[in-house]
Amino acid sequence: MNLSELRRETANFQARYRVLQQQQFTFVYALDNCRTDSYERTRPVRCIATVKEYMQRSHNATDKRAMRQWLDFLQDLDAFRRKLDAEGEMNGPLGQAMDKWKMLLNPSNDMSSLRVKYPHQEVNHLSCDEARNYYGGAVSLIPTILDVLGVVQSQVAMCCANGTWPPIKDKSFRASSAMNRRSQMEGELLGRSQSSMDKSVDTRDLRKSMGDMATKCKPKRYGGPKYDLGDTAFYRRTLNGRVDEIKLKPVKKVPWRGASKDNINHVEHRRFRDIKDRE
Repeated sequence: MNLSELRRETANFQARYRVLQQQQFTFVYALDNCRTDSYERTRPVRCIATVKEYMQRSHNATDKRAMRQWLDFLQDLDAFRRKLDAEGEMNGPLGQAMDKWKMLLNPSNDMSSLRVKYPHQEVNHLSCDEARNYYGGAVSLIPTILDVLGVVQSQVAMCCANGTWPPIKDKSFRASSAMNRRSQMEGELLGRSQSSMDKSVDTRDLRKSMGDMATKCKPKRYGGPKYDLGDTAFYRRTLNGRVDEIKLKPVKKVPWRGASKDNINHVEHRRFRDIKDRE
């Protein structure tokens, strides 16, 4: 955002507030009508959230319209502050003014002690009791924010004269969208899968083959009465993608866990016995 756009937006806000300023009596009267409970009439209007609560429970169309115009104006000021804050990191008096602007627009910020001074005349249009206790902060909030906006405009003009506006954005802390992060992750996973597939071997039938050879059973794809495992090599794929070569040796003894040939259980049926005893 350049300086001309900032000046144009500031002039638009000031023109809108001159129209809203003419309806100050209607706004104060709307707040007074919504304070129906007895304990509320002894307390000032403290924050923006309180005005929003009054608008939601009001049944008068004129009162709701007056409070809605006030809340919409504050919402537009907050949206403009976010747009200006997105230009980059601001330090010094400009950063302090932006922080004050943000604090004033906080829905839970206490504005009951806020009183705008000369050249503004909003507080003078109230009665003494209203200005001191009840509605002085509510009518002083928008003029105070517009004064802060004027300070921001002057500081931006000084930065433009010094050549330091717009501020440089820090790309290391730039927030990337979810779609960009997903595309980056998919690209990394695709590269990892291709590299692992180049180094790997199909191992779907290795478990069955190793089990058959360990028990010295003759597979169908091998012929001959004897089965030699000396020259047979297997490959296993580890978790890091590395491929290890394994050469198996024939197993002479296996655990015999069943019963004997005569279907009589004996004491040594869980020990290692020679395979020839089973044949």
